Amino acid sequence: MTKVRDETVTVKLGELGVLHCGQSPSSAEVNEDGNGELYVTGPEQYRDGKLVHKKMDYQPKTYRT
Repeated sequence: MTKVRDETVTVKLGELGVLHCGQSPSSAEVNEDGNGELYVTGPEQYRDGKLVHKKMDYQPKTYRT
């Protein structure tokens, strides 16, 4: 983990958990209001190598612990 500023840290996704791919939610389940679990769809959510946290899924199909 690399500290960038007091309130921001940079980590690799693998340091946070395991990324599981598959079952896409319907567009009705996806929002940008911050409701639900982070939903990463692909390259359009990355800018300058950083993940842009916008999409959330309030009814994810799979949970891993």
